[in-house]
Amino acid sequence: MKANLPEFRIEKLLLDSAHDAYAVYEYCRRKNITPFIDLNPGHTGHFTYNDDFHH
Repeated sequence: MKANLPEFRIEKLLLDSAHDAYAVYEYCRRKNITPFIDLNPGHTGHFTYNDDFHH
């Protein structure tokens, strides 16, 4: 997408649970993108997130 539309700036990203992976979160952090990703139920019990989120 960035190759075809280089003038577009992505600020927010909405993805399904298939994208619930550290690499996706790290990419978003490096690019200053706010991710909205459904948590993968297959990772139950392995969450390292707090009960609340702060921006």
